[in-house]
Amino acid sequence: MAHRPSCVRSLLSALTFVAAQVHAQPCPSSNALHSDTYGLSGQDGIFFNITASEPVTIACFQTYFSSNSQDLTNVYIWYRHGSHIGLETSPGAWSLIDSIIGFPISANQTLLQHIPIAVNVDIAANDTAAFYITNGDLPGMTNTGVRFDPATGDTGIPVATDGIITIHRAAGSFARWTIYSGSWLFSGEVRYNTGTTGAGGILSTSPFALFPNPAADRLTLALDAALGSTEVRILDRTGRLVQSGLFSATGPAHLDVSMLSAGVYVAQAKQGDALRSVPFIKE
Repeated sequence: MAHRPSCVRSLLSALTFVAAQVHAQPCPSSNALHSDTYGLSGQDGIFFNITASEPVTIACFQTYFSSNSQDLTNVYIWYRHGSHIGLETSPGAWSLIDSIIGFPISANQTLLQHIPIAVNVDIAANDTAAFYITNGDLPGMTNTGVRFDPATGDTGIPVATDGIITIHRAAGSFARWTIYSGSWLFSGEVRYNTGTTGAGGILSTSPFALFPNPAADRLTLALDAALGSTEVRILDRTGRLVQSGLFSATGPAHLDVSMLSAGVYVAQAKQGDALRSVPFIKE
């Protein structure tokens, strides 16, 4: 399955990229489900589940943003197989799909905006995928946000469906990997195609072996040589890219992590259409 590698672009290249995206149109898809909410509140992001009654591929998202007189923000989209409930403060349980640094947002907070990130996540019939759409302010900028709606009732109950996919009541986030008190609704539109890509989808991939864990100076990733060259990324607990490299398929990938501060990180490996993430501890 084709999937765009995630990256953290420099501000200059990001501004060049988004200049062409101001009038971006939604991604090609055969179906779209709007949550029927319009973003009365604005915070850092939203965790929400999508279930499917038949195989689908989630193509992209549209949502609403709070600008607060600022016209740029950052956007990150994370996913995991299964529910988000109980894992909103556990970044190691999630995989970063992609990010945009310096995304232009409208002062019209009721404008539905397309996020030009190819999601391309397969959901099998009667299965669940969780997504986390979050922003991060650019240096010197504050108070931009992903908008969502207040709700009553338990997180996880269905709130919108077209009979094929169902969007469930969400958990708000007031800062990266934190929970905003109360019950909330994803505000926006999910665009998707029925059927899957036929390659199993991102959600079907299994973890790779990583050792030692905890690691002190050196980290080894045991990778599948049959899948070809591998892009390896190290993310800190906030999702910030701190290290990356491209490795051949001739053997395991060895990374020097001696310069990393002690803490929890996520190692991501992209081989072909497989994007896999494994958390580790740096001593």
